[in-house]
Amino acid sequence: MLAACGLVGGLSDSALAGKVIWAARGFESPLFSPGLITKQTPPPSSQDRWVASPLSTSSGVVEAATGIGGTQSLRINKGALNDANWTRITDGMEYTPSRYVTIDWDQYRPPRAATSGEAPAFGMQTYSNPSGGFTQTTGVVVDATTGEVLVQTKASNGTLAQTNQFVPENTWRHFRVQMDFVSKTYDVYYNSARIVTNAGFIDGSPSMFYDADVVTVAGAADFNAQSNTGFAYFDNVIVRDGLPSDFNHNGIVDAADYSVWRDQQGQTGWGLAADSNGDGTVNAADRTEWITDFGRNNGVVSTMLMADYNANGIVDAADYSLWRDNNGRTGFMLPGDGDGDGLVTSLDQTYWRERFGQTGAAAVAAANAVPEPMAGMLALLAGACAMGFLTRR
Repeated sequence: MLAACGLVGGLSDSALAGKVIWAARGFESPLFSPGLITKQTPPPSSQDRWVASPLSTSSGVVEAATGIGGTQSLRINKGALNDANWTRITDGMEYTPSRYVTIDWDQYRPPRAATSGEAPAFGMQTYSNPSGGFTQTTGVVVDATTGEVLVQTKASNGTLAQTNQFVPENTWRHFRVQMDFVSKTYDVYYNSARIVTNAGFIDGSPSMFYDADVVTVAGAADFNAQSNTGFAYFDNVIVRDGLPSDFNHNGIVDAADYSVWRDQQGQTGWGLAADSNGDGTVNAADRTEWITDFGRNNGVVSTMLMADYNANGIVDAADYSLWRDNNGRTGFMLPGDGDGDGLVTSLDQTYWRERFGQTGAAAVAAANAVPEPMAGMLALLAGACAMGFLTRR
């Protein structure tokens, strides 16, 4: 699908922070107005328009009074016998990331309508476009029947796989897909909790990012399921190069990024550097993401040691002295706060003791060890691909 377009430049607004590839800015006015998304062309250029394919009975509509943290959102309507994708077209060229590409969005699951058979699913898919045609890299959808989050991976051969994570009816939930173009894997986050780890890209080993599509697909292959209709809302879609917690874009998540968050805490608006989850507000949730990512550098851990409290390159007795002197204090970036939770406690002494003797190089080797996949995460829905109810390019 969409063989002639790529979602690369989006709004291509140089004022946007976070190495933004594109951002929907909440589908808010004045960039968007109520009506079909495919009829709108937000600035800066006519190439930055939304397209959909294939499309007959399905539609994407900007609606007022439906958004999260704003007034407008994108409603995706699944029509009978019509799976469909929506994306932004720019210049049709692929984008070469530093290492990561991160896609964030909010999604609303309405009550399931009374239907016969499986209801449709809604979510996001990403693609690369090497010579020879499109290749799908990731896929995350919410099953409108059960509310379960389903994923597509190399291990599942592109079929939908269960995660045992469920979205309640009548709720907004936040999603993130973080793609690693070095390891050719991706992680999925649901309300900031990582629910899929190191899932392989579905097709091939692409090194470039092409587009991210809002999608709706039938829930099963039978006629009733293919004919069933439904809808879901999407908001705050943002695609970024690198780690969202690298607020100053120097390639490493470190103390300097905390300073950016501290200075912007409480601010609202689109394009704030410290708004790591892209919801238009700099708050404690963004600080939590910074703590989680602290020390990462284009996908690897830097030589900075969190237990090296005096920053001399080795975890030794001098670091214990700093922990002892600060024990009981609260605040951020305190010497002795090894786990970065804002409290200097006995846990940080344990953190220091477990790393005693480490140097920067040892920390990098330990941190880059590949974790085991989450047990039972990718239980497959047997025969999904053969049944043909999953839209792929």
